[in-house]
Amino acid sequence: MLAAALEKVRCLDIVQLREALLGATFNAPQGQVKIDPDNNHTYLHSRIGRVDEAGDFVVLREVVRPIKPDPYLVLPDLNDRIFRLRKIEIKKRRG
Repeated sequence: MLAAALEKVRCLDIVQLREALLGATFNAPQGQVKIDPDNNHTYLHSRIGRVDEAGDFVVLREVVRPIKPDPYLVLPDLNDRIFRLRKIEIKKRRG
């Protein structure tokens, strides 16, 4: 993906490279990998599995299409968090 972005912008400017990577896709072994333009993380092909006696993974369930990333590094709106904390305090007082 980086090589394709470098070829597209033909320079090492970080801002231009970032823009070229947003929404970029790549055909990987697990399927198409896409960079989400909203948060710079990749969509994931979620699977649930277990390890068998031989130490191999057995996939029990998998999604039909990749899941949009919801990274923990993206902070929620601070005002929403403060509002929720105040509601909890009020409930405790009434308790």
